[in-house]
Amino acid sequence: MSSGAQPTFASAKRRARLASACRHSDASREGIVHPDFRAKTRTAQLRFRAPIPRIDLLSKPTWPTLRAYRTAAAHPARVAGGNGRKMTESSDEPLVSLVTVARNAGKLIGETIASVADQTYRNIEYIVVDGASSDTTIDVVRANVAVTRWISEPDDGIYDAMNKGIALSTGRYVKLINADDVLPPDSVERAVDAFKSLPAGWCVYGDIRLMDLQATQYGFLTMDDVTRYRSPFLHPAWYVPASVYAQQGLYRTDFRISSDYEYNLRVRKAGVQFHHVGGAPLVNFRTNGASSSLRGVREGFTIDRQYQGLALASYAFSDHLYMKLRSRLLDSVLGERLALRLRTLVHERRRAKRGVNL
Repeated sequence: MSSGAQPTFASAKRRARLASACRHSDASREGIVHPDFRAKTRTAQLRFRAPIPRIDLLSKPTWPTLRAYRTAAAHPARVAGGNGRKMTESSDEPLVSLVTVARNAGKLIGETIASVADQTYRNIEYIVVDGASSDTTIDVVRANVAVTRWISEPDDGIYDAMNKGIALSTGRYVKLINADDVLPPDSVERAVDAFKSLPAGWCVYGDIRLMDLQATQYGFLTMDDVTRYRSPFLHPAWYVPASVYAQQGLYRTDFRISSDYEYNLRVRKAGVQFHHVGGAPLVNFRTNGASSSLRGVREGFTIDRQYQGLALASYAFSDHLYMKLRSRLLDSVLGERLALRLRTLVHERRRAKRGVNL
């Protein structure tokens, strides 16, 4: 607090109480109050004078490992199932593990599962990790023969569930797909074709088609829409070799919304290389999920400060916050449908200006 700043009402009340306690403490030596009050007052004084701990955002964080998740005991409330098929792979047809995490996604997860079943590439292992849903999610999952393996149990958030799914996977490549997103039919095939032409350990990613809750497509996200101070690749359209998770660890669970962004920056800093798959988008992404909240803006600032410094983190924070607030303002003023049409026009103009035809 600067010298000219006035104390807050709460701090003034607290000091008044402490001053009163000190007066009673002096009186206790004369036998006016209970003698135990002196010790309690001394503890209060020390607690009041204790310095506020400094949070070091630049200290090296720790993250979960694939081995730790694979050796951890199953949750006692776990329920499991699946079609029981044993998937194998060859050099021509590597096994691809698709992982969906869900909680109370019964209304939309059926579309996601159907898009996996419709893939033109057939050597797929599909794993669903449910966070003890209270709706029809497990009923939908259990009824689909496309699901190789599923578990349902309480978890510590979306990234804990993702880590469980990755630990259960056995494929050479892993793709995380949200419980409300949809894969185009050739998504996995195009990713595998790209992997075959790349050195071992490379990741591949593509563009994203945006859609709303009713699956109305209204725009695209490409690398041209991602500036250098923000995510260097598009996580929902990302395919990762299992060896990267084994070497670089899994997603941090202390971030509730932006751990995928931290993971992107982490593996990039470690020297992992990325290849962009051009052409049609690799995923249809619904834009109303958890990442749409403002909490992700705060977490993004912490992550950017750790990896890219305070100046760049501050600039990215202000830009990210502006875009979130602008989007909410458009929805509240124009209504969701008109705001959706406006976003569609903006995206179409951007693509026309760049000569992008998706």
